[in-house]
Amino acid sequence: MIDFHLQPSATRCATSLLLVLALSLLAGCVSADAIKERNARVNTSSQDSPWEINTAETITHPQVRTFAEAMALPDERFDLALALLLFAKEEGKHDIDIDAMLYEIDQAIADLRRQVAPYKSRGHRKQMLRTFVHQRMRFEFDRSDPKGRESKNLFFDQVWQRRKGYCVTLSMVYLVLARGAGIPLAGTRLPGHFAVLDPDHPDEGVLETTSNGRPRSQHELYDHFLISREAVETYGAFMVPLSDKQLFSTMYNNLGGLAVWRGDEPAALKAYNEALRLDSRNIEALYNRAGVNMESKETPAVQQALADLNKAIQSEPNFYPGYCRRALLLHRFGRLDDANRDLRRARGIYPDKPYADVVEGVMRYREGEKTAAAEAFARALEKDSKDENALRNLAIVEAEQGNMQRSEELRARLRKITNNPNE
Repeated sequence: MIDFHLQPSATRCATSLLLVLALSLLAGCVSADAIKERNARVNTSSQDSPWEINTAETITHPQVRTFAEAMALPDERFDLALALLLFAKEEGKHDIDIDAMLYEIDQAIADLRRQVAPYKSRGHRKQMLRTFVHQRMRFEFDRSDPKGRESKNLFFDQVWQRRKGYCVTLSMVYLVLARGAGIPLAGTRLPGHFAVLDPDHPDEGVLETTSNGRPRSQHELYDHFLISREAVETYGAFMVPLSDKQLFSTMYNNLGGLAVWRGDEPAALKAYNEALRLDSRNIEALYNRAGVNMESKETPAVQQALADLNKAIQSEPNFYPGYCRRALLLHRFGRLDDANRDLRRARGIYPDKPYADVVEGVMRYREGEKTAAAEAFARALEKDSKDENALRNLAIVEAEQGNMQRSEELRARLRKITNNPNE
């Protein structure tokens, strides 16, 4: 039988590990003034004159040693580097010498302070940060893990040591260094992506941390991601500065994705719940939690799945994967007209993406129309020859129709893409 729990492929930078067209974090956003105040406490020198050269030893970290204690600190004392390391130690079960790693990070901050000291303008300082991260420290996007299935690209200790990560964790590198050097930056989520922006000037767009900090204008972002004005201005779902604590909504969302990939759905649900506790407007977590609850046989869980998808779509009327996933759920309960309406809406947003065709294939398969299902999966593969769901499901249909050679060819392609001999 076809696996109805479709695991959509993640985007190129793997913001959200398991969702289609991934998404990432936000809610109760910190103000630009609060971020400036936080930075001023880290570095008390004037923004209009060269800074004094401070040694790494002058940085004082809170004396907490659990992640819960770190998150309980008031915002003005919150230490992002420490919290990221404690998150990795506890959630990743890593044996980390916290003090040693903080000292190493502090040395890098001291070096960055020396680099930016001669520059007065925020533009020059941000440019120096980009150069420092990617040229001096040699951080880069880990292209060997385009779907974000490797925990080494989520946990900050390994990202720092390897000098590799994806959009979320490379943005964390930017923010940790920026906090220490007094450069005002904040994390922000985009549909299927994550970046950093200047909270004083969000209209300038973002710095693309997976591409050596390349600036991307607000106009380009709206156009590329088809972001609706409602998602930004009404619901604050995208392109809005996040507080440092809200960043961990995305971290938990991606932790949930890792749990799904290894088949541990209870752990995934726990992570998504925590992501939404930290940020109720995290569309990714709503979408992913719905995916887990859709598998439940319990009515309240399935009702929660529908509520989560409804909220995600309300927050972003252009939420393509939300319409696709809701179509699956509505179809399962016999609401065929509503399901087909959602698919039409999805295709109207992204006609060239394969997920709607995969969902249509599942719907046709459920209705006993295997030929139509195979045609839908084939259309998905025309749009993306490496779509895992389309390959997997078309292989199933071909086998059930007696086309064993064709089915094995598809499975061989799938094994090559996933590097999983069990496919």
